Amino acid sequence: MEVVAISAMYDVNLTKSYFQSQSDINVMDLSIGDVLKETAAHLTGAEDLVRITRNGEEGRRWTYGELFKESVDLAHALASRFEKGSHIVIWAQRLGPERAKRMLFTGDKINGVEAENIGLVLKSVPKVRLNAEVELLAQKMATLFDGISRHSPEGIAFKERVEKVSWKQAVGERDNGTFDWTNNQPI
Repeated sequence: MEVVAISAMYDVNLTKSYFQSQSDINVMDLSIGDVLKETAAHLTGAEDLVRITRNGEEGRRWTYGELFKESVDLAHALASRFEKGSHIVIWAQRLGPERAKRMLFTGDKINGVEAENIGLVLKSVPKVRLNAEVELLAQKMATLFDGISRHSPEGIAFKERVEKVSWKQAVGERDNGTFDWTNNQPI
């Protein structure tokens, strides 16, 4: 397997977060999965990954073969549950790898209290109080002093963007995450 380091091939002084495509290098048509499969075939028993626990100790270890097998298992599980082109989010960072894997492979559901405890939802309320809680939150949001949000740097950037492009486009950029409101520029 050939690994190419662009920084060793070109002497560049970047002034933007953009690097023009280069036509003088051989670009291999490989996915991350292809590279892992090829590497696992050559180094099946070699250690590939070591999990470091929160307290800094070494945890579980994977060989290239084990990591490839688990990657294939995960790919099959995802493909069996979602249509091609679906947008999915894996909350492994928030759930922890063990809980995320269990939920993915078993389809186990959790209740609202559990979701609140692990940070997936902000607040869990009994069904009989849900409408009252929603109304209370809506009332708080509706009576928020407009200047608090409107005069923040992000609020000012949004107002300027609306004036420049249109309300519809600015809302679309906000909802799709294609505009950096802190730096007031497209992403």
